[in-house]
Amino acid sequence: MFRIRYITLLEASLSIVLFVSISSFFIKSDSLLSQTQTKKYRVGYSENPPPVKEKVEGIIYSPYSEIIHYIAEKEGWELEYFAEPWDEMLAEVITGDLDILMNMAYTKERAELVLFNKENIYNSWGEIIVSEDSNIRSITDLKNKKVATLNRGINTDGPQGILQQDKFFELNCSFQFYDNNYEILNAVQENIAEAGVLTRLGMNIMLSDFDLKRTGIVFSPLQVRFGINKKHPDAQYLADAFDKHLRELKSNPESVYYLAVDKYMGLPGNKSVIIPAWMRWSLYIGTGLTIVAFVLSGILRWQVNKRTTDLQEANFELKHNEKILRNIVEGTSAKTGSLFFQELTKNIASALDMKYALAVKLIKNPQIKCRTFVFWNDTDFGENFEYDLKGTPCEEVANGNLKYYENNIQKRFPEYEDIIHLGAVSYIGIPLTNSQGDVMGHLAVLDTKPLTNKNRKIQILEIFAARGESELERIITEQEYESLQEQLYQSQKMESIGRLAGGVAHDFNNILTGIMGYAEMLQLKFGHENSTEAEAASVILKSTERAANLTRQLLGFARKGKYNPVPLNMNSAIRETIRVSEKIFDKNINLYYELDEKLYSIEADKAQIEQVLTNLIFNAKDAMPRGGSLKITTENTIIDKAFASRYPELIPGDYILICITDTGVGISKNIIDSIFDPFFTTKSEGQGTGLGLATVYGIVKNHNGHITVYSEPEFGTTFKVYFPASKVAAIESNLEKELHAGAGKILLVDDEEFVRKMTSMMLQNLGYDVFVAENGKEALEIYNNHEKEIDVVLLDMVMPVMAGRETFFELKKINPSVNVVISSGYSQEGGATELMAKGAEKFLQKPYKMHELSQVFSEIINK
Repeated sequence: MFRIRYITLLEASLSIVLFVSISSFFIKSDSLLSQTQTKKYRVGYSENPPPVKEKVEGIIYSPYSEIIHYIAEKEGWELEYFAEPWDEMLAEVITGDLDILMNMAYTKERAELVLFNKENIYNSWGEIIVSEDSNIRSITDLKNKKVATLNRGINTDGPQGILQQDKFFELNCSFQFYDNNYEILNAVQENIAEAGVLTRLGMNIMLSDFDLKRTGIVFSPLQVRFGINKKHPDAQYLADAFDKHLRELKSNPESVYYLAVDKYMGLPGNKSVIIPAWMRWSLYIGTGLTIVAFVLSGILRWQVNKRTTDLQEANFELKHNEKILRNIVEGTSAKTGSLFFQELTKNIASALDMKYALAVKLIKNPQIKCRTFVFWNDTDFGENFEYDLKGTPCEEVANGNLKYYENNIQKRFPEYEDIIHLGAVSYIGIPLTNSQGDVMGHLAVLDTKPLTNKNRKIQILEIFAARGESELERIITEQEYESLQEQLYQSQKMESIGRLAGGVAHDFNNILTGIMGYAEMLQLKFGHENSTEAEAASVILKSTERAANLTRQLLGFARKGKYNPVPLNMNSAIRETIRVSEKIFDKNINLYYELDEKLYSIEADKAQIEQVLTNLIFNAKDAMPRGGSLKITTENTIIDKAFASRYPELIPGDYILICITDTGVGISKNIIDSIFDPFFTTKSEGQGTGLGLATVYGIVKNHNGHITVYSEPEFGTTFKVYFPASKVAAIESNLEKELHAGAGKILLVDDEEFVRKMTSMMLQNLGYDVFVAENGKEALEIYNNHEKEIDVVLLDMVMPVMAGRETFFELKKINPSVNVVISSGYSQEGGATELMAKGAEKFLQKPYKMHELSQVFSEIINK
């Protein structure tokens, strides 16, 4: 801000010298002007202080009136002043009822209506004022507050006025409109309003009369000029005259322009005096003091030079502040998403005069990492990158603390390669937190020179961060919503296909149960012979086993498995799977594992878990046709709320983590989202069904687990599988395959005739007597008649007339101690699992073999 001191004796002397040299010119000029016709213009001014501070005997006192009065004297104009409300003046200068409007903020919209001169009178902006004890520090603190502002002022409803800021930041302010600035200040002083909107001019002139303070919350930068009626014949002449004299006045630090600026726009308490015209003429007449002026001219020149230097420094500071204000406005303008943060980082670097600016997001997967999503690299945007927090200056910022390093940052963090690569020596980082106070990411600035003006730069960065927080939270919320929508869509798609697959597998298993049983009967009869019948029985049996494996894959994908969940040691399952699998691995594949010997157990179906491991291992083998390495690791881990919130099926707690990593060809980005879809495969026809990974996905989800994949083409793939930990110790058991002869009576209940016949034959061959029922209703009649004879009931789940579940509970009513073995082609939620919990002895999955029947029934009858 420019400041002018009281006029001194030296300045008076200079005026005398100037009078002596140019007095003749004034006399000639006056005589010429008297010979020409005086031009008359109607000038409008606002009654609202401080644009017009006072009016005495028809003379207007304001920075604009003193400047326009000076120009009028030079041009020979006669001015007639009119005081009216602002909106009426604007209308009259457009219609031509007024010729000139003294102070008018320039906008493109107004330039369509009136003619503006090009030279600014001064730059202004709106600012928020509050009471001394107010805690309003940023524009977002105005949310739901009562705000006093000028009725129809440019800082109220202009293009960047407070009403637009209210909409953009969603502040929901309650506005109070007043006719002048004194009413606004009084409203805040009396606590009628919690904040007020004033111009820069109003702040400087009027604020000292009140116990209020400035907040530094600025907006709506403006250029104040003279507005001229476009239709006036002298319109262009007036605009050119204003520009010419304003340029001349601004080039002279002692001119009336700077006197007016200091008088009306200087800081409170810095009062200046404008010498009245009669005194200036008196000084001119005092020619006798000319000798004193010459004697002291050397000192005067020194003072003038010093004043010029002070003004230049003040002008530089003003321009620098305007640049920062422009950076703040542009950096927090009405853009969203990535464009918003691009503008934000670019303007942060410009405002702080630092080379590099980063917008960083925290990633939990589940370890915390940092990933830049905008990187301003000195002159342009650079490529984004990901890095670990440990050993970086961002580590403490991620914990919610502002951090800065004024110099020698490379020595403090020698392992942080990005700092060394950029050549950075100084750093400021500020966290970005959401509305719950959790850290989402941070803003950071770096430079290749030591940090200067630290406190000021931190304050500016805090302004940018306040706006960045709200935008980043909005982006994250939208991304989480989109992710949940995608997961829901994927879940619904897989569920629909799963129902179809489960139904098909169930029907196939019923068919295969009959075929496999008859094949086993044939093998028992002809297996010892070298005959066509024996070979046919063997081929049929192997074919049904392959078909049974395929239906198991379908059931795994359909998430209708998990028939016999038991506490399972995953390390043992991995070792067993590797022992079987490595026999068919090529010698150029190096297979090794690192297993945590303190690994938690899990509740799982062993056969299905081995199916998951087998599919993933064979998938990795096929991805390394030219050889490579396959590594399997296990460890205990914890899934926290932040990680679990991204996947609705996960519950925070203890988990085991299995990592299967290969160095194969990798998976391209355009197909990685489809690898778990059923029947999707990249293998040649006949080499894959496309059910492997779909089965893995279904089994993992059915065990309340989670699976992720990360892959880089030509570098390999990593699958991570999470299973909830169990506190129950694992048990090791293997069903024997020998046939056990038995004795007792079995009630066989199944709606498929060929299944009944085949199963009845196998049980009879094992030594059991068999009652046969084709539905639940018939089974209950038989059991009522032979309750004391029947040792075990083999009950199918899906039947007409009366289903297996209903039949089970009716049997329990007859005999609470009844021994029931559940059999089904698949197990639906609330089906076999529920009955096992209610007292069913065992579960037999179709198709079953004779040794499984013998094992199950001998255990039940002999216990």
